[in-house]
Amino acid sequence: MHSNVTASIETTDLLGGIGRLTGYGYYEYSFGNQPHVHVGDLSKARAALLESDRQQALDFNLCVRYYPTEQRLGVVWSDASANAATLVNGGAIKMTTDGGTVVFDESINMQRFPPSRHGVLLGQTVANVGWLSLDVTMKLSYLSFEAGWLATVVASSRTMTAFTRQQSPQDVCFVFPATATKLWASSKVLIEQSTYYRSLLGGDFSESTLRLSPANTETPEFKADAASRLYEESDDETDEHFAAQVAKGAHGTLPHLPHKQVVITDAAFTTYQAILVWMSSRYIRFAPLRSSNTGNAGEVSKSRLQDVIKMVETDPKTALPASPKSVYRLAHLLELNDLQEIALNNFRSQLTAHNAATELFSDVASAYPALRDIVLNFALENWNDVRVSSAWKKMKLGADARVLPTGAAYTAMLLSERIKTA
Repeated sequence: MHSNVTASIETTDLLGGIGRLTGYGYYEYSFGNQPHVHVGDLSKARAALLESDRQQALDFNLCVRYYPTEQRLGVVWSDASANAATLVNGGAIKMTTDGGTVVFDESINMQRFPPSRHGVLLGQTVANVGWLSLDVTMKLSYLSFEAGWLATVVASSRTMTAFTRQQSPQDVCFVFPATATKLWASSKVLIEQSTYYRSLLGGDFSESTLRLSPANTETPEFKADAASRLYEESDDETDEHFAAQVAKGAHGTLPHLPHKQVVITDAAFTTYQAILVWMSSRYIRFAPLRSSNTGNAGEVSKSRLQDVIKMVETDPKTALPASPKSVYRLAHLLELNDLQEIALNNFRSQLTAHNAATELFSDVASAYPALRDIVLNFALENWNDVRVSSAWKKMKLGADARVLPTGAAYTAMLLSERIKTA
């Protein structure tokens, strides 16, 4: 069993003076093609970060600059090895002038630092401020490990869930207009694991082509395929209930890094978060099928949501539980073969004689043969119990009223043929 050890860093770099920050004068141009004044190097902070992680690149640089366009001070890093960076549990970087004015105070929580190869952490707006000296204090607590990454897959998923709520160290933002929520992910992870995102995000995306601050520039925006949104989405109920909590839990102070934005209308926030966390940790929680509960539509929906709420209360730090059907459909779109199999196995494990008919003639089963065949085989193996269930009787009434999905007729033909040959 690997164990985690909490360690800390506390450094103070004393930088020289600078004239009043009026936004005028001669400035250099470098990162993101932004004009800036070089305030000074953070040599002590850099040395401490190198000591906390011996695998960090030795040519990694850390300094303070003033950006007149933004009217902000920034902690700037370059040539860092983000994958080897220290995993910060919590902390802050604070800058105080010799006159006692705090001109920079930014938190760093549950993320690697430095979080990317090149980047900047911008502070609050400061103008008409000058100093003879500037104290830059960095206080960070970080997780070190006796061996390996996180002690368990679940612990890893909690960390990755936290990462989805903040920009750094991610460079792709998923926007969900239906719930006014966002998720962040790494383009490297997306491109390496998903052919779909390799096509969508590959090509022209590079740090050199994107500006420093998203607030003052156009962010490249993409729209995901909306085809799978044609089907009933039980994770929407989870979204609706937890949207406010998700928005509140998102980090308010974020490093301004180049990024792409993807607008999602084809899947629920819950489903996407579960899959993004799985892609980084290989851990996922599945919610119960709506059909597992009995009663009218309103009662079933309420009962399922209560089950999900209990699961979240048990472990609130990892991704929201997602429907195996929703996960399968999105994994199918993203071409994540391993996750498709995992979702299908969970779906199979939740089938009973009481819900098999409902799932067999659902719109999703009619559209996805892999899901349909799992239910079809289960129904045949448990035919004597399935055909006397209340769900079967309800499906017969639905067929008579012509409210079943179009594909249900073909499913019924397959079932009939298999029964005859059984």
